This record gives sequence, structure tokens and C-alpha cells, in this order.
Amino acid sequence: MIGRAWLDLGKLEEAIEALGKAVDLDPKDAIARFTYGKALEQKDDNDRAEECYRRAIELDPSYPFPYLYLAEMLDEVRTSRRSAAVLQEVPRDRRRRSVERREDPHRADREGPREEVARG
Repeated sequence: MIGRAWLDLGKLEEAIEALGKAVDLDPKDAIARFTYGKALEQKDDNDRAEECYRRAIELDPSYPFPYLYLAEMLDEVRTSRRSAAVLQEVPRDRRRRSVERREDPHRADREGPREEVARG
């Protein structure tokens, strides 16, 4: 996905444009929607990022990373009660397994505070 490549290179505007097109081309692609949300969050467009994360969750409830990123974003910008509620929505069989293995294909560093959110 070219939008993901732009995001990895730190080209935020290019990433947002490409990911927006990807979402328009395939509105049912949960991974594209999630990645678009990540780019929007980096731009501090938290309302639109939240919409993307929530839509990605609707599209694929078994994909744990939109839950985790949404919970962390809500914890940072709003209330921890809302972020805790989002974490409770992660399907039980996906909560730790994916995060502990750092299976998120969309993280360049695959380490850091997002894993701690799921363990906490």
C-alpha cells in the first residue's frame, strides 16, 4: 500500500492523500481504514482518526489494532474511562496473543507504549 510507504517515510500529507484514495476505492478494507486513521491521528485530526478506527473495528472486529490505537488516543485526548471501554471490546482470544507477538504489520518500530495498553 503506497499510503503506508508514505507514512513510514514521514510524508504525512502524501500518506493521507493516498490512504484516503485507498479507502475510497475499497471502503470495506479494515486495514486501509485503520492505517488512514493512524495518519490522521499523527496530523492531530483526532475526530476523523476516531471515525476511522471505529469503522475499521466495524469492518473487522477480530483485528485488534484499531481497538488498541483508539484506546490509546482516547486516553491521551479524552478520558481513560472511554479508552478502557474500547479495550474491553477487543475479542478475548485476540487481546494478548497478537500484541505480545507484535503482529501489527503497520508499525515500523513494533515496540513501545501501545503494547502496554493491552497488558494494563
